[in-house]
Amino acid sequence: MIHKLISNVVGVGLALLALDLTAVPAASPMAYTVSSPVSMTLRWVPGGEFRMGDLAGVGQKDEQPVRSVTVSGFWMMETEVTVGMFQRFVEESGYDIPGGCGYFSDGWKLDSDLTWASPGFSQSSGHPVTCVSWRDAMAFGHWLSQETGLEFALPNESQWEYAARAGSRSLYAHGNISDLLCQQANGADRRALGDYPDFDVNDCDDGYARTAPVASYPANGWGLYDMTGNVWEWIADCWPADYALVPRDGSAFAGGDCERRGYRGGAYGDVPFYLRVSLRNRGYPDERRDDVGFRMVLNRW
Repeated sequence: MIHKLISNVVGVGLALLALDLTAVPAASPMAYTVSSPVSMTLRWVPGGEFRMGDLAGVGQKDEQPVRSVTVSGFWMMETEVTVGMFQRFVEESGYDIPGGCGYFSDGWKLDSDLTWASPGFSQSSGHPVTCVSWRDAMAFGHWLSQETGLEFALPNESQWEYAARAGSRSLYAHGNISDLLCQQANGADRRALGDYPDFDVNDCDDGYARTAPVASYPANGWGLYDMTGNVWEWIADCWPADYALVPRDGSAFAGGDCERRGYRGGAYGDVPFYLRVSLRNRGYPDERRDDVGFRMVLNRW
């Protein structure tokens, strides 16, 4: 039944794309809800060509060179994977995650008592899960694929940036004005000073010092929430030092440093520079941090 329903929605999407992409209103993008084994909504990201990287020339070396990339259409979770979703995975699969998670206090430190279920700050089932490694995210995707008969995976880097931009060419999906970030995303703000008194922050209040419940801020033009801020999101690719060798066909980068994996989007403690849509970061596949989570894409259905 899931296959049939998704195929029907995809068919509608392809017909619309063949006619006129502007016929799909930005305020009501195509969506499909999966109800089992976890409840999630997927948004259709229409394929196309885009300019990937630091378009404004204000970023880091690894955001260059800017180049054109063609991405095929795909489905993406509209939110980050939540604590409740991850709890269901752990309970049903028996997946074992040892304690130990990085937290920031005058530099990054490891606390062996911190876990995805107890990251050191209060979370409900509707908050994005943190303290999960790249391997943990891959295991979640494997379980979800087995349970649904579909093919879930982490987005590759081209898919992630393309989806985050949602057709925009600005520093942030909503534009170039960092003072508006508190209305658009969960980043470093005045509330963060309680935990990070030495941080530079936006002089505004986004409502949360740590993670916010998913979808607490407006979605981007393709109906995706929290692509900016809240938690960083793991991606599939091995880490390239820059974009010179990264595929232009929208596929994942399999060369480079596979001892590192990328994550994108910025998090609740990040200043505007690190919330830019082209900003890149990386970590070890077994590394867990209290500001890194993930979301899944559906590449085959």
